[in-house]
Amino acid sequence: MTSASSTRSILDSCREWIQSRRLTLGAAAIIAVAATIAFHNSFSGPFVFDDLPSIPNNPFIRHLWPFWEVVYPSHQDMATINGRPLIKLSFALNYALGGTAVWSYHVVNLLIHILSGLTLLGVVRRTLLQPVLRDRFGSAALPLALVIALLWTVHPLQTESVTYTTQRCESLMGLFYLLTLYTFIRGTESGGDARWLSLSVVTCLLGSASKEAMISAPLIILLYDRTFVVGTFRKALRERKTYYMGLVCSWMFLIWLMVRAGAGNHSVGYIPGLPPSVYMLNEFHAVAIYLRLAVWPYPQVLDYGPPEISNLGQVGFSAPVILLLLAGTLFALRRTPTPAHPWPALGFLGCWFFLILAPTSSFIPVKDVMAEHRMYLSLAAIIAVAVMGVYAWLGWRGMAIFLLVAPIYITLTILRNNDYRSEVAIWSDTVAKRPLNERAHINLAYALASEGRTTEALEQDEEAVRMDPQDSYAHGNLGAVMVQLGRNSEAMEQYKEALQIDPGNGPAHTNRGVLLEQMGQTSEAMAELDEALKYNRRDAVAHNNLGVAFASLGQLPEAVQHYQAAIEINPDYAEAHGNLGGALGQQGNFSGAVEQYQEVLRITPRDPEAHYNLGVALTGLGRIPEAMDQYEEALKINPHYTHALNNLAWLRAENAPAKN
Repeated sequence: MTSASSTRSILDSCREWIQSRRLTLGAAAIIAVAATIAFHNSFSGPFVFDDLPSIPNNPFIRHLWPFWEVVYPSHQDMATINGRPLIKLSFALNYALGGTAVWSYHVVNLLIHILSGLTLLGVVRRTLLQPVLRDRFGSAALPLALVIALLWTVHPLQTESVTYTTQRCESLMGLFYLLTLYTFIRGTESGGDARWLSLSVVTCLLGSASKEAMISAPLIILLYDRTFVVGTFRKALRERKTYYMGLVCSWMFLIWLMVRAGAGNHSVGYIPGLPPSVYMLNEFHAVAIYLRLAVWPYPQVLDYGPPEISNLGQVGFSAPVILLLLAGTLFALRRTPTPAHPWPALGFLGCWFFLILAPTSSFIPVKDVMAEHRMYLSLAAIIAVAVMGVYAWLGWRGMAIFLLVAPIYITLTILRNNDYRSEVAIWSDTVAKRPLNERAHINLAYALASEGRTTEALEQDEEAVRMDPQDSYAHGNLGAVMVQLGRNSEAMEQYKEALQIDPGNGPAHTNRGVLLEQMGQTSEAMAELDEALKYNRRDAVAHNNLGVAFASLGQLPEAVQHYQAAIEINPDYAEAHGNLGGALGQQGNFSGAVEQYQEVLRITPRDPEAHYNLGVALTGLGRIPEAMDQYEEALKINPHYTHALNNLAWLRAENAPAKN
């Protein structure tokens, strides 16, 4: 009887385990499917804003070997990936697999986000089964975890971290943050497992290589240990001394990355001239908006622009609310956590919210006052409080509320993704919602000009100059649009104004040099382009146009050097490849010219001039049939291409069979 009873007990345990696994896998599938539906229309969105220097215009992600050069932090890393080697590596892998095909980057971003949602599911489920919360929430641990993770995954506030490609920094850091906590929880269950704790340290280091906000992870782990596992900070530190020393190493690693990236780190740059007290006032306002967006995510904005708050009176509502929440968090933490008094669990969620935001939402004036992607992880705390609160109050009846909320969030996420369908669309949306944001006007102007809508672009640049007449870059951008409209003399005045305000405005030097070159003032143009390269040695346009200037003077070796420099910086710079091909052809290096014109056609397959030039180079090599094919291709694209028609006729005549 004892043996039969024991066997039955084992079988029952196996059935429970299998059933539990099935339910967990089912919950995971729901999250993955819901996320795919919510973000299905994000795959075609173009590169925008910081995406451009970080991905398509970034030469540092175009190779995987030597591996150390890919991951080693450099002063030359571009924009948002500066000092974030794991992000740089992930983009390099993306580029190796699909080049600059934008959909592939979006797919990876979505996969990272889904993995984050699944990890959150595991963290919440195991937390609700901890002794402090088990009596109240243990029986509903998986359903509650599913609701929390689902709402977090499909929430519209997550679109900036998922759909805006470069904010992979936030989502990948978020994934490793959650994995650090999940592996810690696994390492403290059933007597502990050192392998899980070791993995927790590794994921913490990986998160530090993704984004600086990972700095709060060791503190969150310690708070979790005290609140849900051992009950006191002293006991946590005593029992896992070696583990916490490992986590502290992530701080030293992070500091090294920031120092190595240099003081000019664009990703964590400071706002010059903004007092810490004023920045802190703006952050009261920003955090209040974050809280509102967590509940009702509208309106969402890509770029909130410069600080708006300048005195205490402007935060008369938001500051007391934020301070009250902060005080409540500290008050909830003060008691020793027990099943009868689980209030410290609320305190932990408050700390989760505030500590993760702390690096950007305190008194240190970092690059932008406000950005929605900063709420990527903090949002989980707000959703957890809402779901657990409703369940504690209404029981299972309250869960019906979230069955309605989830589809609403999915719909709003789809609609928000639609704003990213083009650069013009996302910047038009930003300007409409933040009309006083000068940077949004400048970026909208750039997007409009890229689509050939120069008159509309001019209006936006003029508005930016009107808003801030002392903005050097606004004047420079206005000049660039005026050139496209043929208003060269006015453009020259704008460049002059831009450089008077800021002599270090490299793009203005470059654009002025290009314009001078077009006007035939070669020596003046070369002086401007040299000046541009003093401020940015990796200005591909300046190198290319210096090459053009040297070529016009007959100095072909110098021209070749600058064309090659431009191509090294931007391998997809079709004009530089074409110019290099021309210079090599003039030197009699027809094989080199052929290679360059083939590169042009790789980048712009429908370029009739490239087909014509390739035909000329092939003729120089005596490869007549191939040359004739290229002239024919040029004529298919442009039937009125006279030079191609003449060369093709000449080759046909020269190579016609002799008459008997």
